[in-house]
Amino acid sequence: MGLIPVVGENDEVIGYRERSVPSSDFVRVSALWITNSKGETLIAQRAHNRSSLAGLWGPSAAGTVEKGEDYLSNILKEAEEEIGLKDIQPRKGPKLRVSGEKHFFFQIYYLRLDQPVEAFTLQKEEVAAVRWVSKEALLKEVRENPASFTPSVKWYLEPSDRVIDGLNFMLVSTARIPVVDEEDKVIGYKTREEIQPEDVYRISQLWMTNTKGDVLLARRALTKVNSPGKWGGTADGTVEEGESYETNILKEAEEEIGLKNIWPKLGKKRRITSEKNFFCQTFLLTLDKSIEEFKLQSEEVAEVKWFSKEELRRELQTNPDAFTLSTKMYVEWFLSGEEL
Repeated sequence: MGLIPVVGENDEVIGYRERSVPSSDFVRVSALWITNSKGETLIAQRAHNRSSLAGLWGPSAAGTVEKGEDYLSNILKEAEEEIGLKDIQPRKGPKLRVSGEKHFFFQIYYLRLDQPVEAFTLQKEEVAAVRWVSKEALLKEVRENPASFTPSVKWYLEPSDRVIDGLNFMLVSTARIPVVDEEDKVIGYKTREEIQPEDVYRISQLWMTNTKGDVLLARRALTKVNSPGKWGGTADGTVEEGESYETNILKEAEEEIGLKNIWPKLGKKRRITSEKNFFCQTFLLTLDKSIEEFKLQSEEVAEVKWFSKEELRRELQTNPDAFTLSTKMYVEWFLSGEEL
């Protein structure tokens, strides 16, 4: 069995230990909840020979994050191994801090999938059975026979900061996004799941050049829900509640590519209308840095690359679909000399 990361109070890795060694250290756990178009949830029964929570019904898939993995790569691995799902693109949900008899950060992912129970390939060492159940029926079952379900099922049905089966579940991240009007004034807040095509929100984007005039672009991770594998700006993000455009881009630049203590210049703000609607505030930075010096967040960024203007023109002509829609616009503006 591999080593597992031990994390601190802010979910930062502070060391590693053997999985089998009992400890009060905080570790990382990922879980996947699958729902279908009828509103049913797929629950999985843990194998009866499991060392913990044997025979109990739990999430569609779950696992303890191991050394070399992040939450996303772990849940993709577990979904394939435990129930035979490949090439899925789950949506990131809330993260919980759970303490009590065990201590762990619990990152939830969601997936919409219409598939009969018979189509799932179960790993018998891990999963005894799976079944679709409506939330109403699941809630009734949990109330009548709570000992048959893991604590995470009980939180899933009634999410709140509370103690469940001796474990203290505390929400540590569930972002809301400011919805704005045509003057970029906040008119309300929604979660990512609640955002509708007509809603207008805020995006921040960093454009970084070096002293040779090259621009650094980042290719989105293949597991991203939107525009996977396409080239975007140096860093970008959706502005969340409590953030400004500036605080958001500083956070994203550090998380996505490891840039700290930068002072980007304020660029132009544009209203972008496409299949999505948003204001995009650009920030500009000149920095000479080799590709090897960037620390990429694998959940968000597959790679970064310096592009000369000539390379950008050639790529735009021969492979325009390699860029996100908004990035394509910005590349065209950049090449034409228009202010970013």
